[in-house]
Amino acid sequence: MTRRARRTVLAGVVALGAGCGDSSLPAAPDVFSIELTPTAAVLVVDETVTLQAVALDGTGAAVTGVPIVWSSSDTTVFTVDAGGTITGRGRGTAVATARSEGVVGSAPVTVEEGWMVRSLSVGFEYACAIDLTRRAYCWGRNSSWQIGNDLSGLSDRPHLVSADLRFLEIAAGASHTCGITTDSVAVCWGDNSSGRLGLGTAAPRTPTPPTPVAAAGIKFAHVTVDREHTCAVPGDGAGMCWGYNGDGRLGTGTTTTTMEPAGVVGGFAFDTIAVGRDFTCGLDREGRASCWGGYGDDQLGFAVDSTCLATGCNRQPQAVSSGLRFSSIAPTRTGGTELVGPQSHACAVELGTGQAYCWGGNDYGQFGNLFDAGWTTPQPVAVGGGLRFSRLVSRGLQTCGVTVDGEAYCWGVIGGVARPPEPVAPQERFLTLDLGADFGCGITPRGLAMCWGNNQYGQLGRGSRADSPEPVRVVHPR
Repeated sequence: MTRRARRTVLAGVVALGAGCGDSSLPAAPDVFSIELTPTAAVLVVDETVTLQAVALDGTGAAVTGVPIVWSSSDTTVFTVDAGGTITGRGRGTAVATARSEGVVGSAPVTVEEGWMVRSLSVGFEYACAIDLTRRAYCWGRNSSWQIGNDLSGLSDRPHLVSADLRFLEIAAGASHTCGITTDSVAVCWGDNSSGRLGLGTAAPRTPTPPTPVAAAGIKFAHVTVDREHTCAVPGDGAGMCWGYNGDGRLGTGTTTTTMEPAGVVGGFAFDTIAVGRDFTCGLDREGRASCWGGYGDDQLGFAVDSTCLATGCNRQPQAVSSGLRFSSIAPTRTGGTELVGPQSHACAVELGTGQAYCWGGNDYGQFGNLFDAGWTTPQPVAVGGGLRFSRLVSRGLQTCGVTVDGEAYCWGVIGGVARPPEPVAPQERFLTLDLGADFGCGITPRGLAMCWGNNQYGQLGRGSRADSPEPVRVVHPR
């Protein structure tokens, strides 16, 4: 018996019942076609897209209450659940099918190269990211095993740091890396010079898994690294730092290098700490900024004179002299090959307004105001251009930021020339970005990791060592 005949018989039974005083229902219409929206899908591995299927009768009206069964023509390309949600599994093209009462609707699905990540951090000549499952991966230069494995020299695509650990945060430095696990444990790996791994020793490291710092029982929420020192914020906001302590950059009140976490003095409750080339800055939970460490370029944001130095003022946090409150702070980290000379500055985003301010050295337009080049100041100076930022990053003589609209801008030394704020990859939008030595990476609103610039060590993560002036997708680790 055909589907239409069965429906006719059922309709007749209902009509007979109605004649006996029973309630009756109209005959259900036949499913004539199934319409899928969107009509095609393009995604990357691990990305999800939901297709909507509507059953239609011969007049084009929707048929409700009929079951729809989904399927994939190739589950190595994508899988689809009972609700029509597609998940990319591997590069290729396959067909998604929605079936009801023998009627089929279909849509092509293409899975492209690309990698979805939660967060990323860019080091001097390498980068790291945390994927959707909270596994950590790194790529680029591996001179000191800073990418977390024993690959020789470099990796031009993401490689797993640890099969056992899951991460909340990762921080890439110059030759060492640290992270916060989902158990809130701080772990580090790579170069251990001056005890920067925080293991209680300065003994050289060989390729080993990420190792917990010597701070048993302390739960950490945040970690930050650069070339020679590391800092972290426990859950209670009390800062801790370790490694090389030149100019008092650890904030312990001394210049003594320490090989395990030591408390930052002053009783601050930090929301975040950011490590710079030779100094460190932090924001408390109300957005007040303080800095400590190297002071030669006024990068601490307060006047340092002989009286101040006699009290060791630079060896512990001091308030940045502006009264401003900030949502993001970025002390400049170890610079790249464009570095004309060592000079330090810091930039920050004003809380509520998104206005960027910078202070410290401005010999090469690091403040984004070229007419002010050639001087230093501890007083925060507003960056021109009328832009509103969500966060900033600084490295060498350059600063970049993401505006509240997702546009990326950079200023300072770009391509060997001092420049005011100018757009980076105007065709793209970013949630966040970070800077390395002559390269950068960011995360798009889709969650895709993208990098651009110098690729000598595979630090763009594109599966080759070809440079790219435009953002390219980091390849999936598979």
